Parts: sequence; C-alpha cells; structure tokens
Amino acid sequence: MNRQADLSPAYQISDWSARGWFVYNTLRETAEETQRPLLNYLNREMRMGNVQSYRSFFINNSVLVNSNETVLSTISNRTDVLAVEAVETHAVPEPVRLEDSILALEWGVSRIGSPQIWSEFGTTGEGVIVANIDTGVDYNHPALVNQYRGNNGGSFNHSYNWYDATGLCSGSAPCDQNDHGTHTMGTMVGDDGGSNQIGNAPGATWIAARGCEFNTCSDSALTASWEWMVAPCALGDDPGDPSCNPDQRPHVLNYSIGGPGGDPSDQPLINAARAAGIVLSISAGNSGPGSSTIGSPGDYCNVIGVGATTSSDTIASFSSRGPGDFAACTDKPDVSAPGANVRSSVDGGGYANFSGTSMAAPHVAGCAALLKGIDINVTHDEIYNLLTTTGVDLGSSGFDYSYGYGRINCYAAAQAMGPPGPTPTPTSPPPPTATPTPLPGNVIFFDDFESSQGWTTNPNGNDTATTGQWERANPETTSSGGSTMQLGTTVSGSFDLVTGGSAGSSVGSNDIDNGVTSIRSPNINLPVSSNIALSFSYYLAHLNNATSADFLRVSVVGNSTQVVFEELGAGNTDVAVWDSTTVSLNSFSGQTIYLLIEAADAAGGSLVEAAVDDVEITADTAAPSPTPPPPTNTPTPPPPTPTSTPIPPTNTPTPPPGGDVFFDNFESNQGWTTNPNGSDTATTGQWERANPETTSYSGNTFQLGTTVSGSFDLVTEGSAGSGVGSFDIDNGVTSIRSPNISLPSSGNLTLEFSYYLAHLDNATSADFLRVSVVGNSTQVVFEELGAGNTDAAVWASTSASLNSFAGQTVYILIEAADGGSGSLVEAGVDDVRITNN
Repeated sequence: MNRQADLSPAYQISDWSARGWFVYNTLRETAEETQRPLLNYLNREMRMGNVQSYRSFFINNSVLVNSNETVLSTISNRTDVLAVEAVETHAVPEPVRLEDSILALEWGVSRIGSPQIWSEFGTTGEGVIVANIDTGVDYNHPALVNQYRGNNGGSFNHSYNWYDATGLCSGSAPCDQNDHGTHTMGTMVGDDGGSNQIGNAPGATWIAARGCEFNTCSDSALTASWEWMVAPCALGDDPGDPSCNPDQRPHVLNYSIGGPGGDPSDQPLINAARAAGIVLSISAGNSGPGSSTIGSPGDYCNVIGVGATTSSDTIASFSSRGPGDFAACTDKPDVSAPGANVRSSVDGGGYANFSGTSMAAPHVAGCAALLKGIDINVTHDEIYNLLTTTGVDLGSSGFDYSYGYGRINCYAAAQAMGPPGPTPTPTSPPPPTATPTPLPGNVIFFDDFESSQGWTTNPNGNDTATTGQWERANPETTSSGGSTMQLGTTVSGSFDLVTGGSAGSSVGSNDIDNGVTSIRSPNINLPVSSNIALSFSYYLAHLNNATSADFLRVSVVGNSTQVVFEELGAGNTDVAVWDSTTVSLNSFSGQTIYLLIEAADAAGGSLVEAAVDDVEITADTAAPSPTPPPPTNTPTPPPPTPTSTPIPPTNTPTPPPGGDVFFDNFESNQGWTTNPNGSDTATTGQWERANPETTSYSGNTFQLGTTVSGSFDLVTEGSAGSGVGSFDIDNGVTSIRSPNISLPSSGNLTLEFSYYLAHLDNATSADFLRVSVVGNSTQVVFEELGAGNTDAAVWASTSASLNSFAGQTVYILIEAADGGSGSLVEAGVDDVRITNN
C-alpha cells in the first residue's frame, strides 16, 4: 500500500509497555484504514472465483494475493497501491560444517569477553528476552531447554513463546528441521550446565518464530514472523489476533537471514521492530571476499550488520564486504564477530561446528543481551555506539569494509557503560493467563464458539425453517457446481455458528429451507461508554435461485431493537467467503442487551447457507487485566496538496464530540447537487436520488432495487428502462456533491457509507466509483476500479478517517464513470454518515 505508519513518536516513549502498544496499535490502525477498500474488492472477486486467497499484513501494510492476472492488473492500477510484486523466497545461508570438538568455553564466547562480564558485572543476561526468526529451535536441547521462556519447570507453555509461521512443525511445540535456528540460538544463550558453554548470555531467556520452511524462507512466513515479534500471540493464534500482546516482545532479535544487497523491501519490518525498541543484529551475508557484496537487510542504516572473523582474528574469506548499496550508510558492515568454526547446538540434542556470518550475528545479539543485563534500558543506538567505539581494530585503521568498526569486544563495551550496578529486575512478565486487551478498547464480550457460552436456538419459538437451523458446530464443506456453499473452515479454531453444520448427502440436505431460523446470545452488560463496537465475521451463500426474501440479519435487543447488519439474497450465485464487519453500539451504552441472529430461505426453495464466527464487543473503558494498551494518538497526517478552491467557512455550529456529524439515507432531499462543476460527460446514468429499480443480465444483478435502509439511495439513474443497458453510465463521468458539512476541530472523525460498483466483463480500469472529500484540500478517500470480469451488484460498506479535515467545512464528491468504450457500469451509494467519537 502507498502509506506506511508513522512510528516516529515511539522513540520519545520511555515506558517499555506503552512503546510497544503504541507501535502495535499504530501499525494495525494504518493497515485497517488504508487496506479496507482493497480488501472489499478482493472479497467480491473471491466470491466470483477470481481470487483464490489473500492475507493482510499490518507490519508493512501489504496484502498477499493469490488471484488471476486480471485482478493483479486491476490492483496495480489502484491509486492506493504502491506496487505489485511477485512473491520471493530467501535461501537459508548454508553454513560450512566442520568436525565437532568440545571446548569447555567456546572460543567465540571467550574472544569477545563475555565471561569477564559474567564475573565482574554479575550478569549473564538475567531478565532479558532474546529471539530469532530462523528455521526453528530444538526447545528440548540440553543447552537450551532451561533458557526457554515457555519452560515452567517440567511443563511447557508455548503461548507467546513460539510461532510457526510455516505450519510445518508437527504438533504445537517448537521444532527445527534444518539445524540453523538451533545453532544461532545456542550462540546467544546456550549452556547445558556442564561442558557445553556455547552461549554468550546463558542467563537470558529465549522465544522464537519459524520463518523458514526448510532450506528456503518465503516472504509470507518471514513477514508473519516479524509481526509476531512485535506482538507475540497465544498458541494457535496468528499475528493481529485478540490474544497478541506487545508486552511479550523480545528485547533483542537475531536475524541470520538475508538476500542480495540494496533491496529495501524489508525496511518496514525493520522499522517496526526498531520503533518497538528491539535491538537488531543481522548477518552481513556469505558472498565475500568481493567488494559490495553485503546483503539486505544487513546493509540497512538502522541495524547492526555483522561480518565474520576467524579464531586468528582475521576476516573470514566468505564474509560479505562493503560498501553498502544505500547512499545514506555505505559504511558496512558495522562490526564483525566470531563466525568461523563456531561450535553450537543442533537439532536432536547434539553439537556441530558451523561457519558463516549467520554464526557471527548471534555473538552480537548475545553481547547485546549482556549489556541489557547490566542496564535493561540501554537502547539499540547506544549499543551500536558502544560496539563501534570499543571494537578491536583489526583491518585498516578505523572503519574498513571488511571488519567494519572492528571485531566486537563486549567486555570493553560493558566497561564503557560505567561501573556495574544492581542486577536488573526482569521487565517482561510471564505470559498472561487472561486474554490481553485488543483494539479499539476492552473486550466486553467475545465468542469464537470453541466452547458453549449459552446461545439459544429459536429463542422466541416462532422459527419456521425445517432444516438448516442455527447451531454451534464443527462445520463440513458443501459445494455445488464448483461453488462452495458452506465452509468447512472457520475464522479461528474449529467451531462457528452455522445453519446446519453437517454436509449431509448433498449440498441441499441441510441448507435453510422453508423459512426463518434464529439464535440469540446470552445477556451482555454494556458499560457506559462513548465508543462501543460490535464486530463479527460472517458469510451468506446462495445459488442463483435466491431472492431478496432470503437474508442474514443481526439485531441488537436492549431497551429497543436495532437491526445492525443485513445482507439479502439475489438472483446470482454468491459463494461462501468469510467477510467481517463492525458496527457502533453507542446507542445501547449502559444497557443489558443480547444479539439476535436470523437467516432465512423465505423464497421458494432457494439454496441458502449462512455462518457467523468471532463475535466481539469492545468498549473504551478502563482495562481490567493484564497491562492495557495506552491510548493510541496516531499523528494526523499532513493534508494533501489542494486541488480545488477551499470552501469558505459557514456559521454552522460545531457539534460536540460523539455521535453523528452528518447522516443521509436519502429518504428525503438534503441538497445534493448533480454535475456540480459543470464538467460531467456521461450522457446516461447520471447520479440521482431515486427509488431504484432492479436491472439484471444473464442472472446477474447490476442495479439493486433494494437499498440499505428505506426506499431511496443515490444511484446512477434509478429507472430500469427497457433493458439492462438503457440507463447505465455511458460515455464518461457523472458526479454529485453533498451539501456543505462543518466538521468539529477535535475527536475522531470517520466517514462511513455503503456502496456498490457493478459491471459486465467488458469493463476496464477506466471505469470507476470514486469518493473524495473537499475542504481546504481534496482527498480521494475511496476508489474502486472496473475490470474485465462480471461483478454483480452487492451492497458493501467502507469507512475512512477524516481527521485531517478537523475544523474545516467540507463536502463529499462522488464520481462514477464508464471511461471505456461502451462498458456496462452501474453504481449506488447509501447511508452516508460522518461520526465523531
């Protein structure tokens, strides 16, 4: 995506917990806000079979997409997308294996002065958490098992301590099917209490993420591993899930993985970890002895890039050399460390001697753990300065492109910190027993349906469905003609709420038939709060024999009843794909409520299936436990360059924070203006407020005769005409603008609306639906482009932050276009709302 999170304020936050939560929250908020339009598009394409899968990443604001070329081409032309790149893999550096020979204290540990720190400074790294992203770790290895943070003294808790991004370890425990990760971890912390003193900081504890499959590491697994390091999660959960907790992140991270130099693609991952306060030691690569061979990300300006030395204190022939490819920091590597014939732990409980810069970097990471053992608050930059000013100068005087600023002398670095102080108290708490508080506030209610929390089927006794009744179940997949109607996979865990979980003998055996089925939640006590949100995942799937009488509906019942979500059937095939939504429950503040979920096959024998998972209610109140995230004050981005004449201010009173600033469901005329600038070119299908009529072609609906609420919406000419193409958009652009809207100067301003853009497969990326906000500047807040596939009309919703327009008078400009040659294009917009929470 074009936009990256601004993490610079994190460097001014001294509190470890507050800093971690700020980074985590800011990354997630930025990704959620900027990716939403793209994810809505991908969901629609997935329903049509054009997208096989996708995965959103918050740490670098990217989306991994598996789709056909048309979808990728459309994505590449989006204004909110920076680039579309092919997935890459990175080879695990192949170390040189030498004959194992036992030394009571390994030469590299002794060479950098770690034992002197143990004896004179009274620390072996106690209270410090180290980690690696690598091929995994043999957690039961005699030299590592006692240092594993998941070791509870005979039993093991892998939550927050281990993440397998590859899914290749059998079972839930850490594993290593390569040796590389076990070896690097051993150099950081390994010690079996006997004759195998292989690690520099044996008093530190370790956690790990497996980001490499076997001999290669995929981009997706590595990116997920970096996300997990910023906020480790409970076992079985993925990064970004509600359990993830930045308080569990490591202090020091070793990364002995890399690729060719000058590649900036990992920079957002590095920036996030650095902003979170994690010290990063990264191998330089094994492409020496030629010049300019240092790899990425070891050549980045904000990491410690490490070359390898031999036991005779000469540079290893294989060690990659500088200068680096990035103009801001060509002086690379930064330092060097023992990396030839290094003995450490390997999978299966044994030991082996490896050579490579992969072996050098964990010496630096282990040293960093010792320095943090002396002072837990010493920062990455301070450690960098200590190592580069106290190193043993082995090459040309001063810096050189082989040794960097010299082979590290950890003991000298510790001495430069000043006299030893008291042993620090560990600052990373043990993994919490309660679920950490996720965004946007405290969890008031959560059900992933892995256990029964007391939902009641047919609570009012008036359901009419004879099959497909709601139940909590481990669902089985059903499909018809290659289209999946019921998903056998849930959003999390194994169970969900589903309309008849069993597949039966055929696709129609247990779908909803003959009416309505309903299920209600247990009672939920809502706090008094100005920001209460309900979120859940769902799907409604149907064949092309469905109608708008078929539906999935979610209501909230308290002092009043409010339908907060509804999706209707239509005369097209809509396959089962998990989607998610979030709605405000502010109007129920302080009440006891329950959720009522209904689904129906109310037409004559339609094939309809529905499911719901991961129902969550959050509220901004004081968190009960454990340590809550701090308030997230994401900096307001600078406004874009003005592209239109600013609107003069009006005397409209500024509404107070909280509630709606503006709302229009188009049931009455609030003064929207068609062709406001007099430059529209469309000859038919101009925007209007109308009671729309349905149009369809070959079983696909292109203009919806149903609105989101009421009877009216904004639509590109509401009449159906004599045929599907009678009043669609033709020959150019049509636009419509709202009345002026005065925005308050404070609060959290959000624009929300429902929409659709429908087209036949003769559409191109020149066809579009675009929404802009015009104030002192103009900002495109939403855009969906056409593509060479059929996209039927289905109501979707989106939201965008308007914080950059705070205190201004603005208007909303909605444009749609048939910019190609005679494409069939229709668009609709409904329920436009600006909130201030």
